[in-house]
Amino acid sequence: MLQITGLENSQTGTAFVQIAENVNAADFKFTTRFGMYTGDGSGADGQCCNIGANDLVGRNGEDGVATGVAVCFDEWANGGDHGVEIFYQGAVIWENIAPCNNRENCIPVSLYDDAAWHTVEVSITPLLGGSAQIRFSLDNGVYTGFGDVLAYQGAGFELPATTYLGFTGRTGGATNNHWIRNVMTSNPPPPPYPNAINVNDFALTGSSKIVSVQGEPTLQLTGVENSQQGTAFVPIRISSRDTVGVRYWIYTGDGTGADGQCMNIGGNDLGGRVGENGVTQGVALCFDEWANGGDHGVAIYYNAGTQGDGDTSRAGAIWEVRNDIQRVPALRH
Repeated sequence: MLQITGLENSQTGTAFVQIAENVNAADFKFTTRFGMYTGDGSGADGQCCNIGANDLVGRNGEDGVATGVAVCFDEWANGGDHGVEIFYQGAVIWENIAPCNNRENCIPVSLYDDAAWHTVEVSITPLLGGSAQIRFSLDNGVYTGFGDVLAYQGAGFELPATTYLGFTGRTGGATNNHWIRNVMTSNPPPPPYPNAINVNDFALTGSSKIVSVQGEPTLQLTGVENSQQGTAFVPIRISSRDTVGVRYWIYTGDGTGADGQCMNIGGNDLGGRVGENGVTQGVALCFDEWANGGDHGVAIYYNAGTQGDGDTSRAGAIWEVRNDIQRVPALRH
């Protein structure tokens, strides 16, 4: 077992092992799986799994390396900022920060700061054009997250020529054990989603069309013009008993900010609804970027908000975060 920190304050520990030389990031497919233990103390500060350089370069142990990838589990609230983060080159590309203080049984912190062993899997998957996806899973999918490094937003995904797998941690002014064991690696990582859908297979209506972005065929629902509405549907073979996951990239911007877009699983008819509220039948995950009375944000609809009871007067979401206010109404049966 690897002890990054013990039950004392003011500790910082690092442990690195070389895993590759002369790395070509475009071909660097990598997964590590390990056991992680956090707890027994007052809850501080955190630990990271790192894939990149072997030096913190002045960063804290719970923030990981400055060069490469760091997936970090921070269990001490400095102003309510603890949670899980993915860093790339020292910058956050994904995070779930808990809005609570220490030891308040607050997800995601309570999932791992519990003095128990948990399985963590971290993988790097190169994507087209110099991009890459970094993803992690806690306890085989109980809690997950991923961040994308997009080539067109910078220089593209890069790792140091000599790449290390490392674990870093810190206790600061409080205490916790931070332990690692059963470290395994593989190349390549687990396979991607099994059914890739070609954008040219979608049936398009309205303003929707296929365009080329950075050389890739891309589905454009609306352009930078007002009074547009576009839809794109493709049939999939599922039933109400199937577990389904959909992963895609979304781009929003370049205009004044209106109105929004949805990912829909269900029917192929808006039934008179607007595009940013999704389909009438099925599930719609919607991203609304125009405030009509402060109502923009993210919402999940089921059967257009009727919650299965036919009450079309209640066009509400079954989950939403709008204007920093979260609402989770109960489903009626």
